[in-house]
Amino acid sequence: MRLRNKARYQILESVYSTTLFTLGITKRWKTLYRSKSILIYLQLSLRVEYQKKKKP
Repeated sequence: MRLRNKARYQILESVYSTTLFTLGITKRWKTLYRSKSILIYLQLSLRVEYQKKKKP
């Protein structure tokens, strides 16, 4: 009986941790979506820098 309860507890724990993980990811994605313009700006600036470095 104890082993079964332990297994059940482990399963519940894993499910709980995965749900927390997914929630954290969605929250991060929301913040990323908000700062999408900043990300696009960073990408463009990086591209410009890369092109500058490419040219001798």
